[in-house]
Amino acid sequence: MPALKRSMDSPNIAPLLGNAIKSSDEAAGVGKKVVRSGDEVKEGITDASKFNSYSMIPDSKSVGPGKKFTKTQKDKIIQVNINNNGGIVKSDLSGKELIKPQKNQMGIKPDPNEWQIDHINPRSKDGTNSFSNAQVLSREENRNKWYK
Repeated sequence: MPALKRSMDSPNIAPLLGNAIKSSDEAAGVGKKVVRSGDEVKEGITDASKFNSYSMIPDSKSVGPGKKFTKTQKDKIIQVNINNNGGIVKSDLSGKELIKPQKNQMGIKPDPNEWQIDHINPRSKDGTNSFSNAQVLSREENRNKWYK
């Protein structure tokens, strides 16, 4: 199954993110030498462990410890990921191309390359549903994280 591909120029994406993303350079964070977030410039950032590219999306007042990401938050995270990765969804951990999750069906094993929005700091350890605590992983990468 092909990965979801969509351009940030699509009319239904810009309203979703509002002013959170002004250009693909500003949305970058992984593998870039200069990252712009508003008026602030962060130089020398080369991996997601040093800068979360979703942290520039404004959090709502309902963000708090132990909360799940909302559908709206997940949609915004995926759109930023698509913008950062040339129109496809990629893992923030491995850079592997990911596919859109399918609805679970009894007796059918889900694809290990489906994307999932993961809490970097787990909810069980008071991790919040803030965009700065989000990363996109494959189902397999997320499951492997559980066992560490």
